[in-house]
Amino acid sequence: MQAFVLDGHLENYVALTETNFLLLAKTSGREERLSFHRAADPASGKVPDKSSLFESQGEWLKATREFEGSIPTITLNGTTFTNISFSFPKGTKHVH
Repeated sequence: MQAFVLDGHLENYVALTETNFLLLAKTSGREERLSFHRAADPASGKVPDKSSLFESQGEWLKATREFEGSIPTITLNGTTFTNISFSFPKGTKHVH
């Protein structure tokens, strides 16, 4: 699974120095965990110093099409956010 970090208007990618974050997913009465890490550059195979792309793998994803997700804590360019919840693949409503 891939996760991209976008700006507040969901228009531009935001490259970060942060290296990972945890996703908790509730599906079919179970809680699953995914640990996302900064993705390697496909051309070089090296992990860049900054990236907007994070990846994770989980066997349970092969049979799951939707889940309720939460990120307990994530730091983006020095700012920490907590208890972020969303529905996958639906997402959340973006409100100003």
